Amino acid sequence: MRRFCLGWLAVLALLGCTTDGAESTLDEAQPLPGGRASAGTGAVEAAELGELVTRPVLSFAPKAAATNHLPDALEVQLPLGERTSRIAFPDARLVDDGGVLRLVDDDGQPVAFVLHEVRGRRAEVIVEDKALVVVDPAPGARLTLWAGTSLVDEVRVSAERGEPRYLVRPSSFGRQAARQGAGALWRREGWRQAVELAPGLAETESLRQQFDCHVLGAAEKESWNLEAFRPAKADWLVDALRHRCNWS
Repeated sequence: MRRFCLGWLAVLALLGCTTDGAESTLDEAQPLPGGRASAGTGAVEAAELGELVTRPVLSFAPKAAATNHLPDALEVQLPLGERTSRIAFPDARLVDDGGVLRLVDDDGQPVAFVLHEVRGRRAEVIVEDKALVVVDPAPGARLTLWAGTSLVDEVRVSAERGEPRYLVRPSSFGRQAARQGAGALWRREGWRQAVELAPGLAETESLRQQFDCHVLGAAEKESWNLEAFRPAKADWLVDALRHRCNWS
């Protein structure tokens, strides 16, 4: 299995921050991405995130916070400067893949998907080759950056009315992607991952329609329950609020 070094996460910093010898802004007993506490050294042991591997040292911008969502996602919250803030990805290129940001290595191979959300009254986000640039953020604005590979955590198979029933459980990253409206990513990559875990999902049109329905409006559900006994319904979107993806 090929592993990519998620070096851009190791050096996430705003302008003016360095990657070597950076002073830690974390409190002595604060949990770090690997689930361990720091003694104020600014160093974190390498944490595996699925097929992603971070470098040993993370350099945080002042008051930044990073959370490891096992098994394969990382959430970083960064306070923004008053005018322009630049978040650099030196070891990967940032590309727009049909409205979804994707990190690729020098060979063009995918490293991770990237989600970003700015909390503030105004801000313009510019996507560069190796950076996200946030221009003119509101005072006190923060950027939340998510990176991950797996949208689907697991698929369990049971039975209902003599037909297969698939319980699709989104990953932390996948749930966040659904919340942020990344439906195109879910319908393409999420479906591919779900079918890879449970090939029977691809056997009926109805199961795919139920999946798309849950992508649209069921991000908070613990699992997306897809039942093979349900008939195909091409117009499921018309009355989705009534049937809630459980039509008959």
